[in-house]
Parts: sequence; structure tokens; C-alpha cells
Amino acid sequence: MTNDNTTRKKASSVFFAAVMVISMVAVGFAAAPAAAVNSGDTVSLDDQLLNSDGTVTVGTSNNGGGSFDGSVLITYDNSDGNRVLVGAQDVSSDGNKDVTVEDTGGFPGEHEAHLSTASVSGLETGFGEEVTQNDFNTVVDSNTGYVGDRGDRALSSGSTFWQGQELGFEVADSQGIDEVQVRTVDDDDNIGTLVDEFSLEGANSDFGVLDTAGLDTGEYVVVNAANTSEALNFDGDGLSSTNSTGTSNSFEVTTQSLTTEFVDDSVASGDETDLDIDSNRASYEIDVSADGDLDDDELQTIFNTSDFGTISGVDDDDEITVQVETDGELATDFTDIEEGTYDFTFAVADSTAEDTASIEVTQEEDGELGLGDSVAVDQGGIASIMVTLDNTDTGTLVIGNEEDDGYQANVTIEDDEDDEVEVLFNTYAAGSGAANAEVVSTTDDDATVTLDGESSLTDILDSGTYDLAVGPNTNNSGVVRYDETLENPDTISSLSIQDRGETGLALWRTSESVQEDVTEELNDENESATVSLINSAVEGDLVTQTDTLAIDADGSSSDVLVHQLTAPGLQGALANASGGDIDDVETTTAFYDYLSTNNSQYESNDDAIAADSDRLEAVFELQNPGANEPSTSIDLNEDISDSTAFSNVFTVVYDDASSNYYIVTDVDALNEEVSEDIEDGDEYEVQFNVQDARLLDLLEEDDGDAVEEAYLENSATFSATEAEGEFDNEDAIEVTNAEEQTITGTTNVAPGTEFNVRVRSDDDASTSFIINDEDVAVSADGTFSATFDLSDAAVNDTFTAEVRQAAFTAESDGTVVEQVSDAEAAFEVSELNPQDVTATVGDALTITATVENTGDAEGTQTVEFRVGGNAVASQDVTLEAGGSTTVEFADVDTSGLDAGEYEHGVFTDDDSQTATLTLEDGGDGSDGSDGSDGSDGSDGSDGSDGSDGSDGSDGSDGSDGSDGSDGSSGETDDGTPGFGALVALVALIAAALLATRRND
Repeated sequence: MTNDNTTRKKASSVFFAAVMVISMVAVGFAAAPAAAVNSGDTVSLDDQLLNSDGTVTVGTSNNGGGSFDGSVLITYDNSDGNRVLVGAQDVSSDGNKDVTVEDTGGFPGEHEAHLSTASVSGLETGFGEEVTQNDFNTVVDSNTGYVGDRGDRALSSGSTFWQGQELGFEVADSQGIDEVQVRTVDDDDNIGTLVDEFSLEGANSDFGVLDTAGLDTGEYVVVNAANTSEALNFDGDGLSSTNSTGTSNSFEVTTQSLTTEFVDDSVASGDETDLDIDSNRASYEIDVSADGDLDDDELQTIFNTSDFGTISGVDDDDEITVQVETDGELATDFTDIEEGTYDFTFAVADSTAEDTASIEVTQEEDGELGLGDSVAVDQGGIASIMVTLDNTDTGTLVIGNEEDDGYQANVTIEDDEDDEVEVLFNTYAAGSGAANAEVVSTTDDDATVTLDGESSLTDILDSGTYDLAVGPNTNNSGVVRYDETLENPDTISSLSIQDRGETGLALWRTSESVQEDVTEELNDENESATVSLINSAVEGDLVTQTDTLAIDADGSSSDVLVHQLTAPGLQGALANASGGDIDDVETTTAFYDYLSTNNSQYESNDDAIAADSDRLEAVFELQNPGANEPSTSIDLNEDISDSTAFSNVFTVVYDDASSNYYIVTDVDALNEEVSEDIEDGDEYEVQFNVQDARLLDLLEEDDGDAVEEAYLENSATFSATEAEGEFDNEDAIEVTNAEEQTITGTTNVAPGTEFNVRVRSDDDASTSFIINDEDVAVSADGTFSATFDLSDAAVNDTFTAEVRQAAFTAESDGTVVEQVSDAEAAFEVSELNPQDVTATVGDALTITATVENTGDAEGTQTVEFRVGGNAVASQDVTLEAGGSTTVEFADVDTSGLDAGEYEHGVFTDDDSQTATLTLEDGGDGSDGSDGSDGSDGSDGSDGSDGSDGSDGSDGSDGSDGSDGSDGSSGETDDGTPGFGALVALVALIAAALLATRRND
């Protein structure tokens, strides 16, 4: 914008011409540089708003065509008519220059821009001071312009402003407007009532500042006072070049909220507390004061924390300005603040928002450290030592005592929260020369733990009890501070390093869905939460112990194998293998690092410790190779290419409470990674053998055999079988045309395995349907159930049921019937024979019973003969409804049973009948007594009358009975227990009958 200030410019030219003449003889004149701004070069300063960054824009022109080195100076005339320097900037080329204004005392108002041949470094005048004669000796051109006050922000149409903000604006000359009004926008979106009216300022009446402090919340427009239907449109820099009728150029004024409150009623001098700030505005500056009770330096101490932004106005007495970047509880620091109650006022610098908060500052208390209960850890494990800091944010921890224990670790603790700190101490890495963070660390984000020094050890830290001592962090340096802590601790406790417990290996299986849940929980939460998830899955039969895995022939949905490796004390070795901070150890990665580490650094001169022996050996050994085939193995120490591949196959979760490592294994991914596939029919022995020479305290062992004997070997076996499944009532599924129809089946895949079941109508069905149940999961007993809404189907429609997206295939035909029969078979047991019976250990038993199907459907069940709760014989029985049969279990061997009483009986799925079986010890029987002589046979009877015959001859005497045979070892000749007397009786009767026949 061009100003009508020709007369002033001419006067200035005359003045500066005279100045240039005088400068030739001025005392202290500094010679101009060899290449500089020339006398023909010019400067211009257009009317403008102060820029948002506190600069004014000045135009410069190199009219001479030579070099252009010099400076631009900005001044204004004070009330005494003297020029005051407010800004200066060196220039090396012409064009527009944004010159920072260091003194705003002349705003809004006319300012002058001066082009000088000298550099800024040569100025005698400071910003805000009246200009000295010498500083204008080299001025070659000047120009005057009006700089309008930008206020807190430039007014722009469509924007929202906070009540209390001052909004600077400029109206273009072309608008021809000298006065403006501020008017409301009414409920009908029309220009409403008058709120304020004022004249524009500047040489051409172009500038104004709108104070929103008196405006209520709502929409407003700035209009031409001479034509109130014309609403001015302001761009983002506050310039209005156009206007329009209506309210489309409106802006909004809203009220900022502000509440402030200290979270504590009091704070000890030297401590921190939080100031809770809440506002509906994201970022702003607040002016902070305390009724004059605190000066600006003390206020700066309180609010100079990381939670607050830039602090300004420190040179203003009793008040500072603080940048607030966020709501919430923001830290304040009352170090060196005297005791007393202070009432703070918090006033937003550019709005009407304001609030107060009070706090009492009390006498600073002496700091003190405390220790939790005694700590116990397995040798090689990571100990958790809880340290409390009271009224201090730093302290000392000493672990052990060099004189008494041969080991000592000196630790410094710092905690910004003045709270409890968990110190982690790796008993495996202690004294080994490992990096400090591999020996001690902390789980607390706001604390730091530093190992200042420790004793050097050749072997692993011995088991035993070590003193723990804590004390303040005194000003004494070196070992003096730690000696003071040992001699005069605030608190003492103890660390007990225990001998490691037994190791072991158990195998479990689970489903892909549980594996995914474990991985997700580990990524989203932490290891402790993941252990809880695994334990819940075990309780819910979703993770079950097994020696069999169901394998998907397609290699996509096999059972997931879970190794439960119990290994007390292994935690420290894993952390040491991964390196870095103990608290940052990720168990799966650490496990791979440990598998990749051998004992080479512990190799002894006599080679008792093999350099290539893995610290943890992990092998899957095939137990049943084919005929003439060598046994093969999967060696996790060698066959997994890198940590990424390992993580794709394994997820390792550590349970600190039980020293269990759950190694969740994706069998399909393992098969892709290694050359030897786990497949149907394979039997594997899994071995996880701990061979870490340091962990096992073998570094001084010189006997190689003794080293190997000390290794902790752990193994378990599993067999792989092809995943299978089938529908119940295969090819005869019946459902009705109704909701909630179920189709069931069984499978050998892991409980919790999820898949889909689809029913699809056959081509000849009267209705067409395809229905999926996508939420089918296998129960703990291997059954599954799918539910469908078949209410749109018709009776006699046929369909095919199919398992989809599963490790197995299953398909069955089905029919929609009017009513599904709920008939069931029910097998009842009766007529157990014998019931209560006594026999000798080793006797063979024969048991019979009657089984009757009292149900209303044919059925097949397995009927068992059980002794002492264990099935010793069984047979499958099929009976039609109402049918019955006698089952016999013959020659049941009792030689494997001990003498004693047992419950024995016959069992079906629905019923049983039991009695008592008493087994006695067998021994050599005494010889049987001789049989008694047989009695004489009786005389023959007389013959019947007829012809006289001769008298019948007398009958012969009966032969003597034979001697009884020697007694056997408790068994009768026919081996039937409990029936010997009966057999003897039958023999006697037979002998008598034989004698009678002979007499006849």
C-alpha cells in the first residue's frame, strides 16, 4: 500500500544528506566496507500488520547494480520526537526482508525503514534506545510506513477466537472504509445488533484492533459502518480486500475454561507435587503470580519442569508467563521454597480465563530409604529387590559385603517420583564382567539404577545369604559412600541365593486360536498377563497334556505343541545371552540367543568343557525311522536360520512363579523351516538339556566325564497322527425345519480348535440353502457341535454337511425331517455271577452278567469287566431296543493283582453291577489224606419168579478208595477257584453210581 508521505520523505532526504556530510568529519567514524550498499539503492516500508512471528516486511532495491552488503534498520519516533531503534538486520542481496522487531513500544504507529552501508555489528544503539548520531552516518535511503498492531491474533473470517483475545486487522484502501462496526449474527443467520463501532487508524485509516473481552460467546461480523449490510471478508493474515452481504464472513467468539488445583494440600520444601490443569483449549500461555509472596526467580524454579513449556517474563517482578501444552497433572518443583501458604493466580495471557490454587509448603524432611522383605532366588536367576525412597529421589544400595561374602555390588538409585523402585539383580551375570545394565536394572520407567562397581568372580555367584543395605546418596564419592551405607544403613535385609530345583519337561497341545491369543496378549500386555492366559486355558481344557499330536496333511492347521520346560535359575542366563538391559529382555528372542550360544568362552586348558557344547541343547529325535533308515533329528541349535525364523515358529513365555518356560511351537511353521517334517506315524523324543558351564558351576571342573554327568537332561516323547474327524450318525443326520438345529461330531484334534461347518441343500431339495456355522470349537472330550437355523427348509429336503477350514475332512448326508427321534439306547446290568467271591492270587476267573437294552433305540456300547476300578476285559455289545444278552468274561488272569479285597463288576455306559472279590495269597497245600476204603457191595436182589433159576451170586466187595492226591497250591484240578469241594463231591457220587452199575 502506498502512503501519501512525500513531504516527510523529502525532509528525511535533506536530513540524511546533511548527516552524510557531517559524517565525513565525525569523531569515531568507522570506514565503510570495500563493497557495500550504494547511495542509489532504496528501501521501502509499506503499511502492514505486524507479522505473526514479530517481524515487519521491508523491501530493498539494488539500483546501482553492484554489490549489496549492508543492513536495514527499523525506528519509530517517541513522544519526544526522538528516533528509537526497534529492529536491525544485515542484508547481502536486495528483495523483501523480514526484520525482527525487538521493541514493540511504537505499535501501532508509523515506523521508518533505513538502508545502511554498515553492518548491524557496528551499531552503538541498543534496541529500545534512542538512536545515536553515528549509527546513521551510513544511511543511504529511508521510507516510512504504518505498522498496525496484530494483537494476539490476526482476525480471519470463519475462525474461532477466545474471549479476551485482541484481533488485529487491515482494510485495503480499495474498500474506501474509514469506520467499522462489530455486529452479532442472529438466530436466523442474519446480520444482527450493533456491539461496537470504531474508526480505523493509520495514515489512510486502514488498521484496527478488535478486543473480544466484551463479546459474549457467539457469531459476529465486521461491517462497513456506512453500509451495515456489507460484511468484510478477512484472510488468514487479517487483510480485508473484499466484502459481501450476509453472514458468510462471520467469525466465532467462545469462552476458554480453566481450572487449577494442586493434587496435594501441602508439599515439603525440596519435593515435587503436581498441579492439575484442565481447560477446553489445547495450548496457551498463562501468567503466574503468588500475591507477591514469590518473586519471578522462585516462580521459575517451581514451574521449570519438563511438563511445562517455555517460561518467559522472568525479568518481571513477581510474575512469569508459562506455556501450557497439555491438560492433566503437571509436575511442579518446590526446591528451596520457604515454608508458608501460597495463593497462586493463573491467568491466561490472551483470554479472560483465570483461576487460583493454594498450597502449603512445609519444612523439608530428611530422606530415607527402605527395603522390602527378604528376597529368595534360584542360583542363576534374577532377583527382584524392592527399595522405597521417602523424601528423597536418590539413594544407595549395597548387595553383599566384600569382606564377609567375597562379593559386593554398589548401586545408585534415582527416582523422580520419590516412590518404590524394583531393582533387578542378575545372579548369573554378577561378577562376570558383563555390562552394568546386564547385572542391575529396574522395571520403573521413571527411575534409573546404576551399577557403580562390583567384585570380579571367576565362577557363578555362590548360593548362600547376602546382606542388603540401603542409605542416602551422600556427597561422598567413591567407596566412601558405600562404606557409610554398610556401616550405618537406613534399612537392611537379605538376599538368599538358593540351590536350583529339579528341571523337567512336559508336553501339552493346544489349538491355533489359543496360540494366536498367547501371541497377541504377549504383544499387547506383558509376560505376567500371558502366563495368566495360559493357566486359564489349562483350566478350561484348551491346553491339555498329551503324547499325541494331530497333524494336518496340508500343513496349515496342525495341533500346536507346547513344551513346558521347568528350569529354575535359567532366567539370568537367558538375559545374559541376549545382552542389553535386563528389563528389556524379550524371552523368545533371548531363548534363541541362548540356543545360539555355546561354552567356547569357558573352554578349559584340559578340554574338560567342550567348546562346541551348546549351553542349552534342544533336539527332536525321531524314534521310529523306517527299515534300514538312519535315525534323524531336528536340531534347534543349528536348523533354525535366525531369530526371525525362530520367532515365526516359537513363542516362549516365562512364568516367574513356577520357573516354567512355555515354548509354544507352531508345528506347521517348524516343518516349513527345517528339512525333516513331523508327519503321520512319527514318534519323537524331545530333549531340552541344560549344559551351561557357568550356570552349572563347572568352570573349575577338570574331568570331562564329570562335566557331562552334571548336564541337566530333560526329555519327553510324542507321536504324530493324521488329523481325523467325523459326524455323528454319519450319512444319516436328521434335523427339523426349525431354528437351533445341532449337528455333532468327534475329532482327534486339540480342544479349542476352531473351524466352520457348512450345510448345503442337495440339487433335488425343494428349497435351496447354504448355511455356515463359523464358531465351531472342539470340546475337551473331542466332540464338536454346529448350530443352524433351518426354519426355511422343507421336510424331506436332503443336504450335505461338511467341515471346512479344518485340519481334517468330514462330510455326511442329512435329511430334514418332521421330528427328530430322541430315542436312545440304555444298557442295564443284572445277574452278576459270581458276586462276592474268594479266590487265590493267580486264579483265572470267569464272570457272567446279563445286559439288557431298556432304551427305545438300538445301540452299541463297550461293556467292561473292572477290578479295583480298572478295566481288565471288554467287549462291544449291540442290542436292539428291549433286547438282552449274557456277556461272559472267561479266563480273567489275577496273577498281576495283590492279595486283598477289590470291587469287581460289569460296567456299561449307563449302568453297572458290582460285588466284592477277595484274593488270598497262594501257598503249598498239605498232602491230602488217604481216601477211606469203599464199603462192600450189597447182595444182588433175587430174580423174579419164573422158572427156578439158580440163586444170584453174591456181589463182589467194593474196591478200596484210592489215596487222596497231594494238595495243590490252593487250586483244584480244573483250575476253577472256589469250586474244589464241589468237584470232589461230584467224583464221590460218580464212584458210587459206578459200583451200583457193576452190582447190577
